[in-house]
Amino acid sequence: MGSFHSGRTAVRGAFGVFEVLPLTYEFGNAVYSVAPFFQLATISSGLPQGSFPATAFTLLTPNQLCYEYIDLHPKRNYVMNWNLNIQQQFGNNLVVTIASAGSHGVHEPFQVQDMDIALPTSHTSAGYSWPTPAGSGVRINQNAGQIIGVLWNGSSFYDALQTHIVQRMTKSLQFGVSHTWAKSIDTSSASVAGNQFLNSVFNLPWFDANLNRGLSDFDIRHNAVFNAIWQIPSPRDGNGLRWFASGWQTGGIYQVSSGLPFTPMIGEDPLGLKSAYPFDFPDRIFGPGCNSAVNPDDPLHYIKTQCFSFPTPATRMGNAGRNSLIGPGLSNFDLSLFKNNYIKRISESFNIQFRSEFFNVLNHPNFSPPVINSTLFGADGAAVTTAGLITATSIPSRQPQFAVKILW
Repeated sequence: MGSFHSGRTAVRGAFGVFEVLPLTYEFGNAVYSVAPFFQLATISSGLPQGSFPATAFTLLTPNQLCYEYIDLHPKRNYVMNWNLNIQQQFGNNLVVTIASAGSHGVHEPFQVQDMDIALPTSHTSAGYSWPTPAGSGVRINQNAGQIIGVLWNGSSFYDALQTHIVQRMTKSLQFGVSHTWAKSIDTSSASVAGNQFLNSVFNLPWFDANLNRGLSDFDIRHNAVFNAIWQIPSPRDGNGLRWFASGWQTGGIYQVSSGLPFTPMIGEDPLGLKSAYPFDFPDRIFGPGCNSAVNPDDPLHYIKTQCFSFPTPATRMGNAGRNSLIGPGLSNFDLSLFKNNYIKRISESFNIQFRSEFFNVLNHPNFSPPVINSTLFGADGAAVTTAGLITATSIPSRQPQFAVKILW
């Protein structure tokens, strides 16, 4: 940290490398699922009448059982963090801070829902291809069913430019502005405890980590926040109206941000992975009208389906990739109005505060990404008619809240 002789400028910076030790929760699920002490399987069809529960278990075969696998020789997991910021004071009431921050995670844990799949047989500039016809490939271990794996081959990158301005106009008025431009890239945003984000892809390819490299599930490119607090001046006189007109305070927070990423998918198992959790992507088409593959103002057809095509042959994985589309942005304004009523006969700080708060006061609709309808094609190449349909909002509609708070 450094400062100049004026005392109005400060420069701070730091860099650190932090080892990330494996924690017990990363192995908790696996401990309870170790074969042969634990056996889990599902029979979805073909059960004779009356077979459950007495004889259903005997119908299971080893290639239907679920197992856990943990990398026996994981590489050392560590994270590098760095930041540099400059803070400058202008006059007596204005402070501006500009900061650059970033991190890089190496050998991070990566959970695979099913490693026991048919692997691709060729790799060209067009992508990975599986045996034709679909389903003619062979799973890695035909004596097992689903194999849940934990590997340490993940990586992450984060860079951000942050700006923060605080201005105190008077003793009773203050406002602040902050903006973050950031980009977060990784090979998987989920943890070994599951997928924390609703826009996550449940199962990702594990045989080539580069296939998963894309925007993080929580990546937000721009995020700006404006806030203000105003202590409304009290009248010096007013007789009986003085109590009613005194002690008012209002504030507001307005946030505007970019949307979250999500992934265009192909349904079912056109590649012939023979997995309970198949994955496949369509091909991205570029041309007139397809510089962006979304319609920001159309929640019924948010995805420009004409900008995607079914891969040829069907057993080739498409190039659209993970988190290649950006969902709708956010615009939200919250407003508050308080009235402070100090009762000095009890104490100097005793206050009965009437609070009224209005969330999303403009009642602006903020839509979530169309994750439920992100499947563009079926396994036969037929287009899905509901592709791109948004069915949920990211925040509720306008919500008022009233309360009384006693402080002393």
